[in-house]
Amino acid sequence: MNSVYRPFARKYRQLKYRSRQFERLVKSGKWHLMSDQHKMDVLCRLKRLYQELSRVFSMARLKRAMAGAALILGLNMGMDAQPFAAGNVNPFGWSTDYLFPTNGFGDIDADGDLDLFSSGFSNLDPYWNVRFFQNTGDASSPDFPEPSSGAFGINDTELTNTRLVDIDNDGDLDAFIGHAFGDGSVYYYENEGTNSLPSFAAAQINPFGLTSGYFFNFLDLLDMDGDGDYDLVHTTQQGILTYFENTGTPEAPAYAPGVEDPFGLDQASGAYFVRLVDFVDFDKDGDNDVLYMSYDGPTNLLVMFYQENIGTAQDPVFDVQQADPFGITLPDPAFYQPTLVDIDDDGDLDLFLAGYYSGLFYYENLAPQNANPESMDTEIDVIINTDYPFAEADFPINDADGDLLAGVRIVSTVDMGALNYNGAPVGVNEEITVADLANLVYTPPTDFFGDDFTSFEFKVYDGSQYSTETYTMTVNVIMESAVSEAWKQARVNMHPNPTDNYLNVQAEALPDPGAAVRLVVIDAMGRQVIVREEGIYNGSLSTRVDVSALPAGWYSLQLIQDGQQRSFPFAVK
Repeated sequence: MNSVYRPFARKYRQLKYRSRQFERLVKSGKWHLMSDQHKMDVLCRLKRLYQELSRVFSMARLKRAMAGAALILGLNMGMDAQPFAAGNVNPFGWSTDYLFPTNGFGDIDADGDLDLFSSGFSNLDPYWNVRFFQNTGDASSPDFPEPSSGAFGINDTELTNTRLVDIDNDGDLDAFIGHAFGDGSVYYYENEGTNSLPSFAAAQINPFGLTSGYFFNFLDLLDMDGDGDYDLVHTTQQGILTYFENTGTPEAPAYAPGVEDPFGLDQASGAYFVRLVDFVDFDKDGDNDVLYMSYDGPTNLLVMFYQENIGTAQDPVFDVQQADPFGITLPDPAFYQPTLVDIDDDGDLDLFLAGYYSGLFYYENLAPQNANPESMDTEIDVIINTDYPFAEADFPINDADGDLLAGVRIVSTVDMGALNYNGAPVGVNEEITVADLANLVYTPPTDFFGDDFTSFEFKVYDGSQYSTETYTMTVNVIMESAVSEAWKQARVNMHPNPTDNYLNVQAEALPDPGAAVRLVVIDAMGRQVIVREEGIYNGSLSTRVDVSALPAGWYSLQLIQDGQQRSFPFAVK
């Protein structure tokens, strides 16, 4: 009895094996000794296996397969594994006598790169004042020369980290800064200048209904509830996080009374416990996650924690703590303020740690950049007077990262017949997920047929970004005799596409349950490069084609039976 080939079972075993291999490397300490390139290779293999299997298995099953690896990576299984380089002390020409250089980034001069506002303590005079480090490099290669004091009129002292946001929606960046001592007030400086020539007004203390914290007040501003304005959180030396919802508008903020440790954010105990936070959308799912450093003075324990937002952008709910989410070696135990920002303009978040005694540490995010997916001009054959529902195989994708088709964007629609999505005319630039492609249907006009009958343009989506180029889908409307009714009912799937070794072909409900299928692979020049016959069992075909010897490029797979044929494009990488 012939066994049925099940390609995903092998890949599932590979995912389990590679996950446990990664987990052992981290727990043994060998991970930190590996080269950055080796780390990226390991993580890319895990990512690609997960992406392929996510189309077949549930998230719960994949999490079980990855076991501890998912927790170590801080993954929601939709989040890219993000390795960080070893720490670099005082990067990008940054030089100051500050200890604990608490930071805030923003393009304050509107020149397209991130500038830096930093405060800290030392023997400098004034004490804990804000200094401005203008980025004299560019967005991808920053350079922060010797700073100036009294940044654009901010001359107050005993200030902590700066947060730059357009709180009044007037097109320039305003400044919020925490207070280091006393009652932990919030200082607000309105930008009365422009987006390129800032000038800050005198400080307003605890404006818009805000209230004080308690000693060592650090701030963050973000749209926590997805309503389009900036909410505010602050933490204190005691580790208490207080959330102030902005109940006003983007032009006129007004803050509700503070709520301590909301949304499932974990709190730790300890008389000297310090928790310094940064809220960012780390896993790129549209809501704000949180990274924070905790320091317990009596035990001299320093830990980095990550909590994923498992709710939504409008209703945040934070998952349990994940300690040491990135596997980096932290500096000596002390206070550290974390800041995640894309300092090198490569599309991922890099990490800065401001150390209480040890300066500024920079950890570059080494996650490989997602390649733009590509497709090709292609065509379909539609039977006269018959609807044609689209399928994944109709939209070929070639992606250097190995990403699969996640969706398409319809750039322009047809001029003959009707192209409908969910029963209504498809919109220009309408985006359709791969799971919903069957609801994209072309209907030819009654009794009309012909080659190159009509066409529309599309882009392919790999789950992160759309193709840069636009491609053309040509529609041929053919007579009934060209393809039998049985062939129209046959279900054909092939994967992976693109591939570099085997193309797995599965077909069900073939027209003639007893006749062999001729399988032909044709290259871009129209040459037959692979020809063979396959037996079918119970009306089904399950096989794989070795294409590892073929040059990279586009090909067509033809399945032929009793003079009838179906064609499907694929790519070899």
